[in-house]
Order: sequence, then C-alpha cells, then structure tokens
Amino acid sequence: MACCRNVMLLLDTAGGTAGQSRVRRSALRLLIYLSCRFGLARVRWAFRFFDSHGARGRPSRVSDFRELGARSWEDFEEELEARLGDGAPGPHLPGPAPRATCTHSALMETLLDYQWDRPEITSPTKPILRRSGRRLVDVESEAKEAETALGGFGNAVFLLAPCPHSQRELLQFVYGCEAQAPLLPTTPKQMMEKLLPKRVQEVLIARKITLYWVDSTERSKVRS
Repeated sequence: MACCRNVMLLLDTAGGTAGQSRVRRSALRLLIYLSCRFGLARVRWAFRFFDSHGARGRPSRVSDFRELGARSWEDFEEELEARLGDGAPGPHLPGPAPRATCTHSALMETLLDYQWDRPEITSPTKPILRRSGRRLVDVESEAKEAETALGGFGNAVFLLAPCPHSQRELLQFVYGCEAQAPLLPTTPKQMMEKLLPKRVQEVLIARKITLYWVDSTERSKVRS
C-alpha cells in the first residue's frame, strides 16, 4: 500500500505580473521533482495564493488536495493567470501589516483549512484489501517500507515567496519598517519567533507537516 503525501504550494502574489513566470516555473519544477521521486500515485497537491503586502484576494476555487495530473495543473495555471495576469493588486488592508504577519496568517489558515490526515490503511472503504484476504501485518509492513522509500518525506508546505537577503530586509519583513524595530538587539530566538511563531510551529508538528521556504526573489534584485 503506497503512502500518500499531501503537498501544498502557498504562493505569495505580492510581486505582481513580474513574478508570474517565475512562480509558474518554480511550481512546475517542484511538482515534476516530486512526481519523479515518489510517483504520481503517492502525491496529492493543492495550491493557495496570498499577498504578503496585505492586498485582499478572492478565495481559491480549489479547497482540497488533488492528484497530480494535467487537469489540476490547468486549474493552477488558470488561477495564476487570473491573479497575476493583469497585474492589478486588490485593495490593501489598513496599516499595512508587516509581511511576516500576512505570511503567518496565510500559513495558519492553510494548516487549519485543509485535511492533512492520511487515509487509514485499515479503512473499511478499501474493498481490495478485504477481498485479497491479506493480513493486516502485511499491509502495515508495506506501509513502513513505503515510508522508508520516501526518505522520510511527509506532508509539506512549500512557501513560494521572496526571502529577506539583508538585515534591513529582515527587519522590514518582520516589523514593517526599521523605525518600528526594537532598539535593543534581537536575539536569534526572538527573531525565530518573529519568523515562525510558536503557535504555527505547534500546528506544523501536530499535523506532521514540514515547511519549505522557496525563495522567489529575482536574481537581479539579490545583492551579492
């Protein structure tokens, strides 16, 4: 019995039209890699958009994990085009809030709104197992073998968003602007709490989800 992995692409649209091709390319590379490594039958995926600058967007039409395939990819491209094709941002929230705050909100909603639990291998809705007469211990053994074959890869959220590349950018990401940053030096532990609040870490651990941050910053904008 193959173990299924749920993969979420959480995409930051703050870059507008300029980042459309880059987002599409990054998403396609990720899905091709996952399908080649684990097989189409072992990966389900979903996508969700947010704007780290606070612009409001319409809810995603897809609210569940789906199989990798041409149809689900077409739906992704249609929604990507609808959100970034014209480059027109939505109305911004009052403030605006720091990018970190908007990112945390989008991440928490994603963790709570989707069904991350994998189907139980003992589920009575699997008639093939009932008819085959195989022992439960055999099924469990196959599940463990599949787990080992996947190299420990489990449920995952891929955050496709620009990463801070300097202390100034980091302070802007966390606090909104340098003027609002604390006067005293921020410790690594405090900064980690700002980047990934404890409440988000607890949900990730409880649902056995690994978070990967894929930097979508244009190379030309990265200072060497």
